[in-house]
Amino acid sequence: DQVTAGMLSTDTELFVGYEGELIYASYARVEAGATVDYSIVGSEAVIGRGAIIGAPIGECKKGDIAVVGNERTISAGAKVEPGEMVAENR
Repeated sequence: DQVTAGMLSTDTELFVGYEGELIYASYARVEAGATVDYSIVGSEAVIGRGAIIGAPIGECKKGDIAVVGNERTISAGAKVEPGEMVAENR
C-alpha cells in the first residue's frame, strides 16, 4: 500500500495495489488496484477495485479535489474526475 501524502484514520482499510498521492479518508475501504489522488473520501465509503478517483496534483487545476461522500460506493473500474463531488453510489 502506498500513500505518499495525506491523512488516514486508523480504521481505513487499504489493500495491496492501492496507489495515490493525497487522500483524506476515515473508516473507508480502498480496494486493490484503485487509484485515489488529490481526493477526499468520506466516512465508510468504498472505492472498488481498479476505480480511479481524482488525478495527480500536478494534473489538477487549483481546487480540483475529487470528493466521494460518506457511505458512498464507487464500483470497480469507475472514474471520479478531479473537482467532481459524488453524492450517489456508482
